[in-house]
Parts: sequence; C-alpha cells; structure tokens
Amino acid sequence: MIFQMGHENGMNFCRYAMSNIENDEESLDRLFNLVLEKASKIGWANMVVEEFDLQSGAVKVVMKDNTFKQFCLRMNLPQCYFLRGYLSGIIKELTNVNYMFDKSDCYAHGDEHCSIRLTAEP
Repeated sequence: MIFQMGHENGMNFCRYAMSNIENDEESLDRLFNLVLEKASKIGWANMVVEEFDLQSGAVKVVMKDNTFKQFCLRMNLPQCYFLRGYLSGIIKELTNVNYMFDKSDCYAHGDEHCSIRLTAEP
C-alpha cells in the first residue's frame, strides 16, 4: 500500500515538475535528472541518478541525506517503500513503462547510502 501511495505521488509530482520545465525536447535521462532535482528540494533525500539505461530497463538512484535513515537503523530494516514507489511513478510518467523495485542498498544493511534500483516489467 505504501509503495502504491508513493507511485501515485511520484506520477503526480512528475506531471507538475514537467509543466515547469521550459525545454520539452530534452532527452529522457535529462528530464529524469531535472525531475529528481526538483524532488530533492522536497527534503526526503538528495536523489542522484547513478544508472539510467532504458535499453536494459535499469534505473538506480542513490538517496543521499535520506530522512528515513534513522528509521532504517532503528528497525534494522529498509524503510524506503514510499520512495521506491515514488521513483517508479516518476519513471512511469516519463516513459509509460512500469518499473518495479529490484534491489537496494540500505543503512540498515551497513551501506553508506540508500540506493534504489528499479527494473522495467517485461
């Protein structure tokens, strides 16, 4: 349920962010970066694209300064369900392809940063 809430929110935010981007002839990877720059200003995390390969269907975003870090550490489990959905919603809005959560790095597992990797549904 939390993933789905994030997904819908990500799609809505992407539509909003795209309406404020002047040059609609940007490449998809550039548009994705621009939308994530705007999303980072919300304050959940500084979202940095590490991989954006639509040919292979793989997207990976590192979440630096993630506000969920303390929850992950306290519960010793990843808590990024909303952010996973949020990113998949943004990608869905940009590409009209469903992307699902694949794997992540997490503070709860001792990783330095949280990262979320999504793959395109076949």
